[in-house]
This record gives sequence, structure tokens and C-alpha cells, in this order.
Amino acid sequence: MQIIPAIDIYQGTCVRLTGGLFSARTDYDLDPAQVAVRFFSEGAEYLHVVDLEGAKNGNVVNWDAIRAVAAAGPGKLEAGGGIRTEDEIARLLDIGVDRVVVGSVALTDPERLAGWLGAWGAERICVALDVRDGGIAYAGWQETGRETIEDAAARLIAAGVRTFLSTDIARDGRLSGPNLTLYEKLTRRFPQIRWLASGGIRSKEHVQALRRTGVAGAVIGKALYEGHLNLKELIAG
Repeated sequence: MQIIPAIDIYQGTCVRLTGGLFSARTDYDLDPAQVAVRFFSEGAEYLHVVDLEGAKNGNVVNWDAIRAVAAAGPGKLEAGGGIRTEDEIARLLDIGVDRVVVGSVALTDPERLAGWLGAWGAERICVALDVRDGGIAYAGWQETGRETIEDAAARLIAAGVRTFLSTDIARDGRLSGPNLTLYEKLTRRFPQIRWLASGGIRSKEHVQALRRTGVAGAVIGKALYEGHLNLKELIAG
């Protein structure tokens, strides 16, 4: 299982939300590129970057910060947050992003998603299926649909998606432990798919439990920023 440090950006600096709420934001006053350099130096091979302003506004906002993170080290980068257009995907890939994370368009405009998969390939597109109260949240987690995550995943897999990121929003930023039941269910039903887990990770025990679910990667944010976990030790196993 790959350990993927998270860099969430708001107004050019690193932040974390609690429970997906912009009103419950923790500002770390850290430069995203400097944080990326540290994560890469500690052994990270992939970083997860979210433009929170972009997610909220419906278009990418923090271009300069994302570009600086992409140039910060030898590792790879996936980025998301408000991506709605082909031009935004092309620009992100052009500045050094290796995989683009999309959410709202995948759920609401399958034809556009199919076009993106055809243009860039499944390895360059990750779909975020984030859950709240049994439904899938989108539009910067401001709206929640009725479709179950299993039904949405089956539909999107049929369209060609091969990588998913799933966050249990109620656990995000709370350090209360990941939703192991969710990930066990997803990896058991869709074993051919690369699942990335996010939300609630605080301890080595949480990471070990996630490994046993069969997920391909764990996105970790707050626990790294606040010193609950040591990235070097996690990567070393």
C-alpha cells in the first residue's frame, strides 16, 4: 500500500478541513512547495494536492501553488479541486501533474468523463467518490447525491475508470480512524480497481488496518502535519 501525503491549499497556504467544513479550517501557515520538498525528502513517491478554493468555486484557483508543488521534487503528483474542463486537465498535466482527480463531472456528465478517459487514458484520471451519510458528496462536498458508492463505482468502471479516491467526509480531519468497513466492501466487490483511502488516519495501527483491506494507497494529511505520524517510518513499513 502506497503512503500518499496530502497537501490541501487555500489562499496559497496549507490547510486542513474538519468534516469537510470550510468553517472548520485549520491554517498551518506553511508554503505548499516547501511542504512538498519535505515530503519528497522523507521518501514520498506520490503527493495528493487539493485546491480547496477550486473545489468550492468550481474551477482551479491556486495554479501557482500547484505548479510550485509539481516542481518541488522527483516524485509524482495527483491534483484535484474544482476541475470541470478539458483545458484545466491539459494545463495541469502540462505543468507536471501526473494524475488528475475529478469528482463532480464524473458524477453528473459521464459523456465528458468518457472524452477525458479517451484523450488521456485511465492512468491519468482518478475519480473521487467521497461519501457522506450514505450518499456521494460532490461540488466541493457542498452537495450530496442519492446514488450509492457501489452503484456509482460500477457505472464508472464500465466507462473505463480504473482509479478511485474515496473519503469518508465525516471522519476527514478528525483523526478518529478510517472507515475500514467501507474499504473492505469496495475492494471485495471491485478487486480489479485501484482504491485510494482517505479520512481519519491517525496512527500506525490505522495504517496497518488499511493495508489489510486491500486498498492501493492511503492519503494522509492532518496526522502528518500535527506530528502523530512519522512519514519516514510509515514508508519504511
